[in-house]
Amino acid sequence: MLNPKDAQGLDKLLQPIYGIIREAILGGFRYRIRRYAEELSNHTPRTRASLTNDLIVVEFMKRKLKNFGIRVFKVNNRILFDLQGQLILHFKKLNRALLSSNLQTDFAYAFTRQMELPGIPTELPRLVAGYVPTVDWTALEGVYITLPNGGTIEWKRSLLEEPTALTNLEEPTHEQAEEPKRRKRNI
Repeated sequence: MLNPKDAQGLDKLLQPIYGIIREAILGGFRYRIRRYAEELSNHTPRTRASLTNDLIVVEFMKRKLKNFGIRVFKVNNRILFDLQGQLILHFKKLNRALLSSNLQTDFAYAFTRQMELPGIPTELPRLVAGYVPTVDWTALEGVYITLPNGGTIEWKRSLLEEPTALTNLEEPTHEQAEEPKRRKRNI
C-alpha cells in the first residue's frame, strides 16, 4: 500500500505535467471524434481504444517533453514515458473502477501489478494516465492518473472535476473579440 508521503511525492512530481497529460488525452479523444465521426458506430470497443490511445500518445509527444525531464522509450511495442527517472507513465482506456481493461498480456499483467519488466527498474512505480469514456464514446466521464496494483488502485488523481460533454471537447471555432478600451471623458 502506498503511504501518504509517497502519494505526496507522486503529486509533487506530476504537478507540472497534469495539464499536459489532460490536454493530450482530451486532444486525442477530440481528434478521434472529429476525424472518424462517420465511422464511430462501426468501430469495435477495442478499435476505439487502440485508435484513441495512439492519438493521445501522438498528442502527448507533440509537447516539449525533454523540458520536463520525460524520456520516451518502447517496451514490447508499447510507448512508455520515464519521468525524471522517478516513474513510468503509460496511456490507457480505463473502466469505471479506474483499471485498464485490456487483454492480459504478460506485459499488461506485469505493468499493472508493479512487477519486473525488461528495461524498467523494479523500484519505479508504473502509473497509468487514462480516460473513462461514456458508454457511447461521445464524451469522457473522467481523465485520471492512477497507480494500479493488481485489481486495486493505490493512488489516483482526477484531471477533470466534472464530466466533459462532447460540446466541451469541441475546439472553439472563433475567438472572442476583446472589449475595446474606452477613455474617460473629463466633464
